[in-house]
Amino acid sequence: MKSLLVIKIGAIGDVVLTLPILQKVQDYDITWVVGKSAKPLLEAAAVHRIIEVDEKALLEGSFFSKLREVGKVWKALFFRRFDLAITAHVDARYRWLTLFCFKRRHRFFTKKDKFPLGGLFHSYSYLRLALGDSGAAGKLSWPMLNLPPKTLALKKPVVAFSPGGDFLDEGKRLRIWPLANYLKCIELLQEYDCECIVIGASGDSVLKEYFAHKVALDLIGETTLLELLAILKQCFCLVTHDGGPLHLARLVGCKVCALFGPTSPYDFTCPGDEELVFWKGSSLSCSPCYKGKYFAKCFHQRCMKAITAEEVVQAIVQRWRLRSR
Repeated sequence: MKSLLVIKIGAIGDVVLTLPILQKVQDYDITWVVGKSAKPLLEAAAVHRIIEVDEKALLEGSFFSKLREVGKVWKALFFRRFDLAITAHVDARYRWLTLFCFKRRHRFFTKKDKFPLGGLFHSYSYLRLALGDSGAAGKLSWPMLNLPPKTLALKKPVVAFSPGGDFLDEGKRLRIWPLANYLKCIELLQEYDCECIVIGASGDSVLKEYFAHKVALDLIGETTLLELLAILKQCFCLVTHDGGPLHLARLVGCKVCALFGPTSPYDFTCPGDEELVFWKGSSLSCSPCYKGKYFAKCFHQRCMKAITAEEVVQAIVQRWRLRSR
């Protein structure tokens, strides 16, 4: 059996976008270097060998913390042989992780590759990196995941909302749709005989008070990553801004209504009947303002505020044919 090494360390959503590679290399024995937060995804996808690193220590820690994490990878890969190695990062420092293993072929992004390539869904860029242009042709396929049993005791169509994420990051919080709009959207969808739930990480717990008594179920900070995927698999659709839950929903076949502003929807959405995308950037000279690493300074968030709850609900109802009570 041929062997494949994948280096992809980063946010959960970024790792999700690389997972279509797994469907194209089923004849390979796969070793994947990944961060702690995204490791459960690879376990659920039955990746053969997983080398876990503490991405916070690797990227933000002291010199000795970084050296310890790099040394951990070097030790795990020492003198191992791979038919193909993929470093799915532009930063050349990630290639150092493959220094002490043997690679017949090593494919990686460089600054000349212009990754991310504007207007191309990132998963296709990763497939092209791994397999060439021919490997990126056709419809994307996502791996089957082994998920824990987690049943929603709700009988009506369930619409999930993910309103949180990155509140403390001055740049990333520009992606977030105003909470008042989420609340209005929930109110309007309940008129269509839907059960509304909210999801989020433990860091979003500050939002719980805003949704108290407004939703059928509050799961903010109440699930593991794989339990969240099991919940989304049972939902009719997810309404959210650009972030990890958007990509997680796609993994389990949950319809998504994606709300974009400072980031380009063309980079992070996959065209099809299962995805509904809102973006008002075409009428704003400042959007998108995200340039791969940083957001522009912004004090009005006009691109997100321009998306109204009424138009979101109307689009969901029309696209997926919900009926009012």
